[in-house]
Parts: sequence; C-alpha cells; structure tokens
Amino acid sequence: MSWIKIEENKVIDYEFEVIGFNPEWIDEDFNPEGTRVCFQTDSGEKGWCSAKWIDNQDCYHADFESAPTYIIGIPKPSKH
Repeated sequence: MSWIKIEENKVIDYEFEVIGFNPEWIDEDFNPEGTRVCFQTDSGEKGWCSAKWIDNQDCYHADFESAPTYIIGIPKPSKH
C-alpha cells in the first residue's frame, strides 16, 4: 500500500474509512504525524469527514472543514 495524493475537488470512489494526512493536522502534542481516520461524504465544503481530537473535551470531533492531502487504506487485521 502507498499514499495517494488527493487533488483539490477530485472525488475518489471510496465508500469506506481511510487514513488521511494533511500537514495542517500536525499538532506536536496530540497529532505529531498529522493523520486522521477519514471518509468521503456529501456534507461540508471539502467533501470529507475526519476524526479530530479535542483535548479540552477528551473526545473526537467530526471535522467537515478540512480534507486530507494524501490517503492510504486502513490495513486489515491478520486472522489468527
């Protein structure tokens, strides 16, 4: 698996969650890698929803205001 660059306003045919990266998501304390779980949606201006950590509330918040610049599929767990 490798990272796929997302072009502005390009619709990707994903109907499942992916790991997204955006340099704007980097936070040294709470998200040093700048990654989030994301999925495409018809809500919001960017067409994506991601899970953003809100530290002062100790929970995740659905963020429709930003979009990943790169995505990669979430690996499936190995079967034991």
